[in-house]
Parts: sequence; structure tokens; C-alpha cells
Amino acid sequence: MFADECARFCSKIVEQCLAQFDSVALLGPRQVGKTTLARKIVADLGDNAQYLDLESPADRALVRDPEAFFGANADRLIVLDEVQRLPEASPRSGRAARGFSMANPQRRTLQNSKID
Repeated sequence: MFADECARFCSKIVEQCLAQFDSVALLGPRQVGKTTLARKIVADLGDNAQYLDLESPADRALVRDPEAFFGANADRLIVLDEVQRLPEASPRSGRAARGFSMANPQRRTLQNSKID
């Protein structure tokens, strides 16, 4: 019960941050729920989001050309887990569009620098 309330609270904070900033980084020690939270947000958004684990060679291959990847997914939330594995995949300032809106999705990026 408490964990569910924490997850809802954290999801709301992330949504508020995405409404103000091009990208959001989830930072913290191992095993605190960063990946779990990111996956929940992706699941809630369905086809409007994509989760990539950059420890996976297949997922790293998808973002080999970050400009093309982010351009092709401009209308989706992109979650990059283990982003330190491929720093060039991190969105640069000004590349992501504004907002976190389910009705009118824009490109939004959530970065997760550590895995649970």
C-alpha cells in the first residue's frame, strides 16, 4: 500500500518535471526503484512511450544515430536506462520539445542512470 502511494507520488513529480524540462534524470543508489518507476510510467503511456535498456546491445543499436532515433520518435516519451553506457544517446539541451501531455504528446525524455 505505501509502495503504491510512493510510486504514484513519484510519477506525478516526474510528470511535473517533464512539463517544465526537456529531460529528467532519475538518480539514486541501487535498488531504490528507479527502473521500476520508469517502467511504470512507460506502461501507463503505452504506445506513447518506449523503454530502452542501454546495457542491451539491441537497444544500444537503436540509438546509434541519436538524431535519427529521436527524430523518428518525436511524439513519444523515450526512457533510457543505463544511459552512461552510451552518453552520445543523451538528448542535448534544446532538442526535446516541451510538455508532457497525453492528449498532444511531444518528444519527452526520461533518463535513468542506474539500474535497480
